[in-house]
Amino acid sequence: MRGAQAPPADTWVTVTGTWHPEGEPGSAAARPPVVDAGSVRRVPQPDDLYEKR
Repeated sequence: MRGAQAPPADTWVTVTGTWHPEGEPGSAAARPPVVDAGSVRRVPQPDDLYEKR
């Protein structure tokens, strides 16, 4: 993440920004993902960490 200070460890956040993949999204070539953060907002930990959406 670029453009914002890293949050403390074990902090849940919502990040809004622009993703810059190096390769095809979803492929191994898209690593490492880089995000230019426009905003970072702390959020509470979800009740169900593996909730399907």
